[in-house]
Amino acid sequence: MDFIKATELGELPPGETQLVSIDGRRVLLCRVGEDVYAIGNTCLHLARPLADGTLEDSTLTCPWHGWSYDVTTGQACHDRRLALRRYAVRLEGDDVLVSTTPLPRHAAGEQL
Repeated sequence: MDFIKATELGELPPGETQLVSIDGRRVLLCRVGEDVYAIGNTCLHLARPLADGTLEDSTLTCPWHGWSYDVTTGQACHDRRLALRRYAVRLEGDDVLVSTTPLPRHAAGEQL
């Protein structure tokens, strides 16, 4: 799995998101406390961008129609069978590194 630098931790305060490009893909970084998660930027409802959504604790809500997702798992809050694409994140010092390869999607009901 290849990782590339996406941003610096100081550029992503807790409770905030940041849209980055990872190997040509638009990926949304979400900082929850000291942890950073990387998810696809496209809402599963009508394929609208999630970057302008609101992050509260670990829940990201789409600004367009209110669908919400748990950024720690990528799963839709209203239907756990639906999940956003996720990417592995690694912190090295102040650098936030994101995998260029998406993580495998989990089957419905599979334990994350």
